[in-house]
Amino acid sequence: KNGQELYCTLKSDLINVFDMTQNIYVNQYEMEGDLLTAFDVDEKFLSVSKNGQVHVWRDEEVAEKFKIGENIESCVKSPDGKIVSGGKENELKVWDLETQKPVFTSKNVPRMNLTYVFQCGS
Repeated sequence: KNGQELYCTLKSDLINVFDMTQNIYVNQYEMEGDLLTAFDVDEKFLSVSKNGQVHVWRDEEVAEKFKIGENIESCVKSPDGKIVSGGKENELKVWDLETQKPVFTSKNVPRMNLTYVFQCGS
């Protein structure tokens, strides 16, 4: 939050939250499935698994779940509060978190280009 917390995703499907101002771990979340990444977007904490399951956390509990596809290999947040996903045999999609629906879809975008999209487009 406000650039003061670091989300550490572990192979054991745990997410440790490290407070960089206090230099301590302040929280831990357990994810269902094969954990891919975790980040905050607009005061929400999200965790994403490789099977495409997104958990939206509030008050240390899962408040919402939705699916963004199968075989997700990469998921990043955009500067405007959306998330972008892609993967093996899965189109690149930009997701609106309010509607939980894709607002943009594109085929044949290599995984390594996801970060580049935001550097150029923001």
